[in-house]
Amino acid sequence: YAVSLDKSYWGTETYPININRNFLGIFGTKVFYYDMQGTENIAYVYDFESNQCQEIGDLGNFNYSTRNSAFIDDTIFFELSGEILYKFDFSSNELSEVIEDENSLHIAEMTNINDKILVLKGIKNIDGMMEYFLETMDQEGKITSVTLEYNEFNSFAADAADHRISSIDSDGEYILMLEQLDYGKDAKYYFTKYTYDFTCVAAWEITDVLKANDID
Repeated sequence: YAVSLDKSYWGTETYPININRNFLGIFGTKVFYYDMQGTENIAYVYDFESNQCQEIGDLGNFNYSTRNSAFIDDTIFFELSGEILYKFDFSSNELSEVIEDENSLHIAEMTNINDKILVLKGIKNIDGMMEYFLETMDQEGKITSVTLEYNEFNSFAADAADHRISSIDSDGEYILMLEQLDYGKDAKYYFTKYTYDFTCVAAWEITDVLKANDID
């Protein structure tokens, strides 16, 4: 279960304030985060119940973190620089690298389904159009990759010059996505539903709903 970040824990000797602190995940009474310290990024876990902080290890010097993450039971999977996937076990406080691929496509979004991690990746083709791939990964890093195919449900994006999948989630059976075509006043938004082999089975345009509520 998740806990709120109680302000009474900030600024203590055990948990000092750090403007370079980046939170990665919360599980039970523990929060997992890293502090930027020069060229190093040191990971820690803080337990709100015991008011104890433990150093976990150095994540190294990376270019950026999109904070993409997903849980399987008490383990959080997260990526750094779009190419390194780590996992942290909240029960054992163990951090390990699952996979590193310097030639991998950019990791856009992550979620989980059926005890597997789903990683959405995208790359622009020679025509400047975005192509999306979905990787299914088990806890040991074994990967199965499938490419987004178009059918009667998601044909709206087949020839779109500006197609972006901006969000991905799962209800435990299907993958749920928010997709966008174009930008500004011409933008159109769709809520879509996929099987985990990246086959679209339903789509609803929600442009009017979002714009009516000033969401874009």
